[in-house]
Amino acid sequence: LGQTQKQNLEKVATSANVLLSLINNVLSFSQVESGKLSVTKAPFDLIDVVEKLNNIFTINAEEKGIQFVSEISPQVMRYLNGDEGKLIQVLINLCGNAVKFTEQGSVRLKICNMSEQTDAKLSPAGSRVSLLFSVEDTGIGIDSQQLKRLFEPFSQLNSGFSREYEGSGLGLSICKKIVELMKGKIGVECLPHKGCNFWFELPFTIAEEVDYKSLQKKESMAQLIKRVKPLLAGTCVILAEDNLVDQSLIVALLDKVDVKVLLANNGKEVLQLLNNRSSDAEKIDGVLMDLQMPEMDGLETTRLIREDPQLSHLPIIAMTANAMQEDKERAIIAGMNGFVAKPVKFNQLLTDMINWFTHRA
Repeated sequence: LGQTQKQNLEKVATSANVLLSLINNVLSFSQVESGKLSVTKAPFDLIDVVEKLNNIFTINAEEKGIQFVSEISPQVMRYLNGDEGKLIQVLINLCGNAVKFTEQGSVRLKICNMSEQTDAKLSPAGSRVSLLFSVEDTGIGIDSQQLKRLFEPFSQLNSGFSREYEGSGLGLSICKKIVELMKGKIGVECLPHKGCNFWFELPFTIAEEVDYKSLQKKESMAQLIKRVKPLLAGTCVILAEDNLVDQSLIVALLDKVDVKVLLANNGKEVLQLLNNRSSDAEKIDGVLMDLQMPEMDGLETTRLIREDPQLSHLPIIAMTANAMQEDKERAIIAGMNGFVAKPVKFNQLLTDMINWFTHRA
């Protein structure tokens, strides 16, 4: 790709990340309200987290003529156990707000140990460590009256600022809930027209570096295709998807591993394809089923398939942007075998296809 094309792709990726963050806020708020927001614990690389944030916000900051700078104290341990996804969600919210409300100057993300006298790198794996994250900006600041309700749901600055700086008003409320759920605390110091410093403290345990690398080993798309192609080549699947963009992406991927794809725009078309091939339905190895489709959705389609004795064991993998636990449970109850969240991660999709579509009796 040329330099301009790379820059355009970077902007698309940045916009997608910001949009995904907004969606995550709405989903997290729903989970908080229903008491179903939970925390996972797994090894992660703190340097990798910061690099992801740099990729997202450096471009945004440059477009506004400001700087985005990240600083990690040399005493901070790189490999930690914790919920990487929720940490990134909090940081995206805080850094995104800081860039949005800063017209000149800089935004600085700083990470250090709570006790600078403690060098975490001298501590063994499994040791507890508390980190302080701070996001400092030179933006518009916030007055003391507005600070009192800043972490409340749907709270924004006064209407004049709201028109200029759009947002859902959920971000800081979600940040507070997530940080408290992770046994930490969050706060802010601001002065009008002087900028703000949003900070939060979180406890972690130090991870084994060797364990992290083995768990997080990355595989390029070319390596993935090379590994998967011998296992999936010749497989025939129905792709039930009404979104043309998703259709094109998934078909293009499956074509690279020599999987034949029959397209269906809704559940009725899935049933038609299966009925037309009912005499030799074993040639269809599985169905990739979107849950939300017009005319007949994925759940109803799956129930009808399971009522047919010839198709009762046909593997079906759900694909949906509704990735909450209750959605997974509904899919399983309807008779689906696997579950892949959108936006689709191709390594997960191909892994599930190998597990379900290549082991039919």
